[in-house]
Amino acid sequence: KAQSKAPGFNAQGIRSLHIKASIASQTSTPVRARLDSGTDITLMSQDYRKALPEHIRPALKTGSKVQLQQLTCMATILGYVNTVLYAETTDHRLVRFDIKAYVVQDKHCPPL
Repeated sequence: KAQSKAPGFNAQGIRSLHIKASIASQTSTPVRARLDSGTDITLMSQDYRKALPEHIRPALKTGSKVQLQQLTCMATILGYVNTVLYAETTDHRLVRFDIKAYVVQDKHCPPL
């Protein structure tokens, strides 16, 4: 099969799937989250984490240093959080994902 794009550019122009999801609690305000099966890690902005009510806000933890190579902006990783993402299916079932999200500074988009 012939490739239509040069090696390393297959994902160029492909959009990720957006879903309505609640982070940390089923009752938190839903956001438009991006599900991207091509990513290796989950990202969350520090602004979004701080906007979560204090009683459900996941604690920021530190681990090994991670450097982001393919973001379109320069972002600094502040640490990570263990939390949950809730999404409703088309037949109204609630799906829960346990996630580890790396918290980044200056990232102005929904959880990825």
